[in-house]
Amino acid sequence: MSCSSQHLSPSRKVVSVNGRVIAREAQHHPADKPAASWGEAAAALVIRELLLQEAERLAILPESLSDGQGRRETDEEARIRALVEQAAKVPSPDETAELFDEDVAEYAFGAIRRYSNAAGNEEWLSLMTALGASGDPGRTCLVRILDWALLRDAAELRRESSQNS
Repeated sequence: MSCSSQHLSPSRKVVSVNGRVIAREAQHHPADKPAASWGEAAAALVIRELLLQEAERLAILPESLSDGQGRRETDEEARIRALVEQAAKVPSPDETAELFDEDVAEYAFGAIRRYSNAAGNEEWLSLMTALGASGDPGRTCLVRILDWALLRDAAELRRESSQNS
């Protein structure tokens, strides 16, 4: 993998990953200084491009999904979603609850508590956006929080396991 940056002028740069030029605006990354906004946008776009290239390398070509309001994800969004789903092996709530010596209801309650105490602003904003677009906000909220907790708890269990071995 190769990344490069070329200065076209003092205020404009071209970023490329493996020879693919990324030409998008930094308008979606507000910051106090234009350089910071550009840097955040470039980092996000580099990560997106690397995910897309990995999905291409693995020949991941899923069908795009739509939400309850008929909005469809783009082909790129579908490829990144499928790549992440393939890479993130998350245990079920039953399996995780058992690891914590809890039943599923106790695990769900704890997940909600951990989410409310530890989720960052971006996660909360993402949840609020999903709730606004959902036909079933209660289910959407519970699923999003459980997914968040399962990923964090699986990572924590892996960390503890590697430290004990």
